[in-house]
Amino acid sequence: FNENHEAALDAITAALQIGDQVPLLHYQHGWVLVQAERFEDAVKVLQSGLKRFSSDAENVSRTRLLLAGVSAQLSQWTDAIQQYEAIIAAQGTDEETRRRGLLGLSNAYVQNGDMANGEKVLEEVYREDPKDPGVNNDLGYLYADQGKNLEQAEKMIRVALAAQPENPAYLDSLG
Repeated sequence: FNENHEAALDAITAALQIGDQVPLLHYQHGWVLVQAERFEDAVKVLQSGLKRFSSDAENVSRTRLLLAGVSAQLSQWTDAIQQYEAIIAAQGTDEETRRRGLLGLSNAYVQNGDMANGEKVLEEVYREDPKDPGVNNDLGYLYADQGKNLEQAEKMIRVALAAQPENPAYLDSLG
């Protein structure tokens, strides 16, 4: 976090020499490369870890989330969508990771110009937790931006604002 990426890479390399069979170390190696903005190297390390430790469901989910994040950061929305879909479909994915996957998937669809699928995914998350301020804001904004379900959109955005009245994104949505 102090941006001393070379020291972090040296440390993770040393750790891997001791514990090459530890999936978390491979993930952390990829994570450090992402922080260093060495995205191509990060993707190679993370994909290698996915193949090598494919039976470790927690590692697979964690690694796919990071790969999807890299794809999103690079505006490679189709790749991000594939990673998020794989997270959601995987057996053994815990509920929080599945939820993060759904939220990421919705965003990737919207960023890729597929508002309908982005909306559909957000509606699923909303049905599961209709009080979540972020989901209320995001779905309300999608509705409002398309000029549909305007009364519902306003109510949803107001739910978000009631939870976080100073949140600039929520204020923008209401505007």
